[in-house]
Amino acid sequence: MIDRDLITKTVERIREALNRRFEKNAELYISNQDIQKIKNLLWTSSFETIAKWSQMQRYSPEILAKVILKNAWLIQAVSPRKMERLMPVFNNCNPKLFSEIMKEVIENKIDTPLNLVRMLEPLYYDSVEMEKCQQILDNGHNDIKILEICFRRIIKRISFAEELYEEIKKYFGMYPESENIREVDVSHLKTEQQKLFLNTIFKNEIIDSDTDQWGWIDIFNKFGQTAFDLAINYLSGLSEFRNPNQKRVVNLIIARIVNSDENNQLFTKQIVELYEINPSIRFSLTLGLRKIRTRQIAQNLVKEFQEIGIPEGGRIQDVVNEIETGERDELIIQTVDDIFDEINGRPHRHLRYVSRIFMRNERFNTLFGQLFSKNYCNEELIQKFVIEVIKNDGNRLIDIALTHWKKEQKETLRDRLLNLIKEERFGSSNVKEFVFENDFEVYKTIYGRGM
Repeated sequence: MIDRDLITKTVERIREALNRRFEKNAELYISNQDIQKIKNLLWTSSFETIAKWSQMQRYSPEILAKVILKNAWLIQAVSPRKMERLMPVFNNCNPKLFSEIMKEVIENKIDTPLNLVRMLEPLYYDSVEMEKCQQILDNGHNDIKILEICFRRIIKRISFAEELYEEIKKYFGMYPESENIREVDVSHLKTEQQKLFLNTIFKNEIIDSDTDQWGWIDIFNKFGQTAFDLAINYLSGLSEFRNPNQKRVVNLIIARIVNSDENNQLFTKQIVELYEINPSIRFSLTLGLRKIRTRQIAQNLVKEFQEIGIPEGGRIQDVVNEIETGERDELIIQTVDDIFDEINGRPHRHLRYVSRIFMRNERFNTLFGQLFSKNYCNEELIQKFVIEVIKNDGNRLIDIALTHWKKEQKETLRDRLLNLIKEERFGSSNVKEFVFENDFEVYKTIYGRGM
């Protein structure tokens, strides 16, 4: 007599065995023997070997990622830098498959070291379904990086100017830190929508605004010729030039677009035409020439301006002499914007030069603290400048810098400070505490184990 129950159970066991062998995707198969090897490698922190398996295509990155995460509880306490050696495996995963693999980690169903979770979260939220990103933006998240990833993804799917403007403004208001996301890209808009969007942010957020406009100016400048034309048309109609926001149009829009684009001949022609038709802004346009990095362009503009007529004044003559001779008088630094504008796109030796001039600034203490504020310290160039300033007078400034850093705790600046401390071997108690808390391996190397 045939035992149907036995047959059913046998078939089910075979099916389960086949599923384990091939799963839904044959590429997700891995032998039990190699799973055990990966466990041993995780236990001994031999992460490079696992990464090489992925490089050699011994197994797909997806199956390696799955095995790593299922057994991440085996990983010993290691520095973030050592943990990063696993990242090539995860970076090579198919985004959709990776988000499925990571789901259990995000939901805390798998015991995973926190520093590994923090490294993997950006990859996960870059590929997770949009509904999840929307929830995060609306409800908040304790990691600003995740908010920024979701922010960029959400605005990319909006194709109408007014809706895009309102959405960006809404989240800039909810998360002021996001205002520093320089890589916000809204160039996906169609031509007419681009013009409408630019007009809106130019009027509302650059000209009529009494708050910091860096985020909006960076978005505006991405539109190159279109943004340049809009700024020129605005300046041509001015009857007076007193609003500090108008000066920013010259220094942070006109000059920066000229500096970043190869279409300089057309740009300079428009600047000369503007100079000729509107005498009320000639003073500021002439001062703005020192913001143009290419000396030949600045010299050509000076000649054109001189033929039309240069305003009188000591400051104007200083700028003209500086451009004609190529010899620069000591910089005038009144704001952090002045610092950024001066070092943006210049060689590193110029950054060192500006940092030394800055040390003698009468507003040094105030401006040095502002360099660490959320409005500026996300900027890579500002971070490099901070390091140069500390190098100029490290023993005095390193403790002050760490005090300012603690208020914002930007990870990229933390890494730069750690590298500087490794080079200079500062020995104050504040420095030792900072290194101890942020990189124990470096602490042991520099100071030994004891606090």
